Amino acid sequence: RIGDLAGARAINGKMVVELIFGDANKGMAIDSMRSRLGANAVVFVGDDTTDEDVFEVMNQSDVAVKVGPEPTLATYRVASQADVAEVLTTLASMRIANESPDPA
Repeated sequence: RIGDLAGARAINGKMVVELIFGDANKGMAIDSMRSRLGANAVVFVGDDTTDEDVFEVMNQSDVAVKVGPEPTLATYRVASQADVAEVLTTLASMRIANESPDPA
């Protein structure tokens, strides 16, 4: 197997095999990016079993969305990938509304 040759471990997803080096996973990658970028919130939408590592590290200020019916640690769920555009539109509208100046 090519992963073995390169010193990687294989993680099987729905329709993908991810090759990971060391003990890293998607959750560790998100935590690293959050720290490096100084992000106070993360939005992550995932439809694969390999996305559960991300859902596990999400904070209360984050938005974790599982696509599909499988068991999940995500806070929110949508039925299909077609629903993701509506999720992103709703989040963008909420952000715009929160950034608007107070009319008072």
